Amino acid sequence: MKTLREILLERHTAAEPALDDVRRKSLASLSSPYPISQNWAVSVMVAVWNELILPCRRVWSGLAAVWLVIVGLHLATGSKPKMTVAESEPLDRATIMVLREQRQIMAQMLETAPPAAAARPPAPGPRGDVRRPVAMA
Repeated sequence: MKTLREILLERHTAAEPALDDVRRKSLASLSSPYPISQNWAVSVMVAVWNELILPCRRVWSGLAAVWLVIVGLHLATGSKPKMTVAESEPLDRATIMVLREQRQIMAQMLETAPPAAAARPPAPGPRGDVRRPVAMA
């Protein structure tokens, strides 16, 4: 006598090819819309282009236009920085003395004010140490 399982398997063996076909079609539809190539960097760039650049073309072109205006204004002015570090005048003795005094005062202030030691609360013990009496009514 056949078991219930054997009877069900016999009935549904004819459906296997149709189920395989449905499985193949569904897996094909789930594949990525971007073709995966051997060069993953190219596929990443294609995905970035399609996901970030194309939906916001007006925003990106506006940003590019703003940067072009900024670069154009910078080139049109043609001005150089007025003073660089190499061209600056050397400091006189009075300025050097003032800077040294400021450093000494800052060092004294930092040394005389030690950080206050914060009082740490005692570490809690295990919960099993404290037993409270249970009042029964």
